[in-house]
Amino acid sequence: EIFPPPYRGRCFTLLRDPIERATSVFYALKNSPWETSFKEEFSDMTIEEYAFSDYLESNWMVRMISNKMSGQITDDDLEEAKYFISEKCLVGLTARFDESYERIKKYFGWDIETDTACEKELMGSPDDNQESLNNRFLAEKISKVVYDQFYKQNELDVQLYEHALEIFEKQKSLVQ
Repeated sequence: EIFPPPYRGRCFTLLRDPIERATSVFYALKNSPWETSFKEEFSDMTIEEYAFSDYLESNWMVRMISNKMSGQITDDDLEEAKYFISEKCLVGLTARFDESYERIKKYFGWDIETDTACEKELMGSPDDNQESLNNRFLAEKISKVVYDQFYKQNELDVQLYEHALEIFEKQKSLVQ
């Protein structure tokens, strides 16, 4: 056995609303010329143009979990991803980051207070958190046309995220 009792073989994941993520990816691509994925055309691209371009990712979360980065993904891939996060992951949500982070620390028995330098390096600065809030605000302000296209391209990710919201609530008992 790899994880005999009392060792808990579980990973954690922090999931983000797929529409917020798509919005954030656009603004990151647009404003990050140092990134290897940056292309000059992002500088002048509108979010509407991005939404209907080949650059818009399609169901990235389901693809990553099912290891199917290209080609068509199916409901079976979604079910595999749901199973994985339900059975193998402690689920956290970026929208409820502080609660998720506390849950992760409790579950794994991490005493981060003894290593605050590591925590600060990994957690970033308050400015990083503000950027996340700004992206959430931007996602709320996108047009219905853009929202609908983001949803269409990420429908399985939206379903996975909705499942993750349920798992997040169910897993509260793991750390009480």
